[in-house]
Amino acid sequence: MVKQITKEERVEKKNAFIEKIQRFFREYRRIMVVSIDHVPSNMMAQIRHSLKGQAELLCGKNSIVRYALKHIPDAAGLDLLMDNVRGSIGLIFSNADLKGVRDAIAKNKVPAPAKAGNFADNDVVIPKGNTGLEPTQTSFLQALNIATKINKGTIEILNDVTLIKKGAKIGGSEATLLAKLNIMPFFYEMRCKQIFEAGSMFPADILDITDDQLMTAFHEASANVAALALGVNIPTAASLRFIISNAFQNVAAVSLATGFAIPQLAAATAAPAAAAPAHEEKPVEKKGKKEPEKPKEPEPVEDDGAALGGLFD
Repeated sequence: MVKQITKEERVEKKNAFIEKIQRFFREYRRIMVVSIDHVPSNMMAQIRHSLKGQAELLCGKNSIVRYALKHIPDAAGLDLLMDNVRGSIGLIFSNADLKGVRDAIAKNKVPAPAKAGNFADNDVVIPKGNTGLEPTQTSFLQALNIATKINKGTIEILNDVTLIKKGAKIGGSEATLLAKLNIMPFFYEMRCKQIFEAGSMFPADILDITDDQLMTAFHEASANVAALALGVNIPTAASLRFIISNAFQNVAAVSLATGFAIPQLAAATAAPAAAAPAHEEKPVEKKGKKEPEKPKEPEPVEDDGAALGGLFD
């Protein structure tokens, strides 16, 4: 027998849920709005377990969620957040890196078949090759403009075919064909839609931006600001180093033209010379065989008569 919930218990449960939302909003700096369409309850439990210690997943009636957010005092940008509380959504509160949170969510998904009337989350491609279908199904494939041939009593698709484009509505024929081919092109999964932080909303694509891309964009923007500042002759922090460099070049040109030496120019010209290593010239050795050294001739001895031992004595 199912226990009946009293009105008092229902009100108490509702107030506890509102208080929980408001407490999470005060404790966490970032909120991720996620789509929970077709997400089964066991998958929700797995996602909660995988997010333990880094984020909190909250799901409830949108009207109660908006009511709880609306009554948070001194909170900026809540109108933007409440506008995204539409449809089947959940809120993930976290202080951690949201890219890691999204990756943890993405690991929990299961294949899903195509259903007529839904919109495709991605392109659906049927690969070429043998389908295993009987030849009687040829007309069904031809109605979908799929080129086929009969090979060993079964239908073979000649080329890869993009059956459904991303964002397109799935028709009954496409869903039936995918079911016949045992192809499940989609997934039951939780998807990140929007991110709320410091009173602003951001699209989920912002999580794909890398540090290198940010640094490249910063350097390009800094160069543009410096060029504009130099063009309109307004000094800025970005153009200051170029202004100083150009001023020094003008001073150096005047110094060289007038012969008036300045210490800064002498230091600038001496630095490259001091940095360059001194190259000693080495004698170039001639290639080939070395000639043998000639023996040195004895030096002549002066004959002063003493060497004859007194011959004429």
